[in-house]
Amino acid sequence: MSTHHFPHAFERAAHACGFEPAHVVWPQSVGSTNDELVSELMRDADAWPDFSIYGTEFQSAGKGRLDRQWTVQPGEALTFSTVFRAQASENLGWVPLLTGWAVAQAIRDLGVDASVKWPNDVLIDGKKVCGILCRYVSEAGAIVIGSGINVHMSNMPVDTATSLHRHGDIDRAELLARIMLHLQSALTNAFESDQPEHSHAVTQACSLISTVGQHVRVSLPGDTTLEGQAVGISPSADLRVRTDSGVVDVSAGDVVHVRPA
Repeated sequence: MSTHHFPHAFERAAHACGFEPAHVVWPQSVGSTNDELVSELMRDADAWPDFSIYGTEFQSAGKGRLDRQWTVQPGEALTFSTVFRAQASENLGWVPLLTGWAVAQAIRDLGVDASVKWPNDVLIDGKKVCGILCRYVSEAGAIVIGSGINVHMSNMPVDTATSLHRHGDIDRAELLARIMLHLQSALTNAFESDQPEHSHAVTQACSLISTVGQHVRVSLPGDTTLEGQAVGISPSADLRVRTDSGVVDVSAGDVVHVRPA
């Protein structure tokens, strides 16, 4: 399928699975879908209802966590951002995990086993297939959620990454439609109260977090490292790690799955 036809293919797939996109913009190339969507929200937030989509075939200045560069060739990835309005609070830590669940569940719908690695990656066979980056826009009272999924990548930048085409014949349009359907359901359910940790959506998401139960090494801000067993997720979506000196809740850090516990 020509990349120019992708938006129309997505509209058909979305209609077939029951997701009705409010607003979709899909240029051939941008610097960063997150940056573009933030700019659009700053310019006219009302034009971008919840779960609107800003996607692209080629992202020239995409970034992951810690400002790491992330670029692939046109059409090799599914690269998009969406928006969800929520009050700024510690509850927003659930957004990347719920997004990870939506991506993993959509992949599983299409016949490939996938799991969520805390806080913002999706794995297949222990290798990263998707990264998620969220940014809160206080002026719009909304969180922008960016996702980059390796779909047809032929050359992996690192041996810890993988691409969906190695595991099955995945249609990008259907994948995006299923992700958005699951994400809309999950975020709406989780944030209909001020205690998302008690929601059905969070229970579902936690069931796919493969980090829990693993022996992990966490690189923390300030060049410190913590090592122990990941034993759970806190009410504010922190990773709960049991170390030799006690249980620690980690709110931010790079996690390596050292081995199963």
